[in-house]
Amino acid sequence: MTGTIYLHGAGLNAQSWEDIPGHPLNLPGHGDRPRAARPRVAAMADALAPEIPANAALVGHSLGGMVAMDLAARPSLNIRALVLVDTPLTIRALGVKTLGPKLAPWIVRALGPRTIGKLVSYRVETVAKRREFQHWIAANDPASLSDAMVAAALFDGEDLMHRISGAKIPVLAIFGKTSFLTRPPSCADMKAACPQLDCVTFDTGHMIPQDRPVEMQVAINRFLESHS
Repeated sequence: MTGTIYLHGAGLNAQSWEDIPGHPLNLPGHGDRPRAARPRVAAMADALAPEIPANAALVGHSLGGMVAMDLAARPSLNIRALVLVDTPLTIRALGVKTLGPKLAPWIVRALGPRTIGKLVSYRVETVAKRREFQHWIAANDPASLSDAMVAAALFDGEDLMHRISGAKIPVLAIFGKTSFLTRPPSCADMKAACPQLDCVTFDTGHMIPQDRPVEMQVAINRFLESHS
């Protein structure tokens, strides 16, 4: 679908999307794109905003969904539709906002992207996809991976979703039933901030683009076609 921008999750890159009918972009600090001015979702959105075409639809997974949320809330971009793939309004785990920004740089320095990729990849269902995931994470610059973790930890999208609701932008939220990042209240939380939001839940975890790519794209295509 022309005019559909795809934004990947933390530590991945534009190439990690497979066979999508749209245009994948690297987040700041990922692939060949320079780091953002600050390790914040808003700063990442600032860096990408000039590349978002008028009347685009945005699809974002995880951190990419957070950035897509920030972009969609900007009236100047005139976003026509938003799809959030296992993206929380905020990460509610105890201590994330206070300790996460301090611990993330230390963890990345101590373990390195390659080891982090191996530790996190068990959440990907198949061996082949797990190896791909490890490859993408290992390719990261440590400072960029740290930026992504800090930005996600500090993100709070409730006000953004209220603004998206006020702009009448159609929103689809796709969740993984067993995701470590989103829980069953996530759909209710998002609908409270954005009543026009639709929810779909797949029987998988957080890594929906890797674990359920076909089903995910069918849901995205149907949603975007209904709001074209």
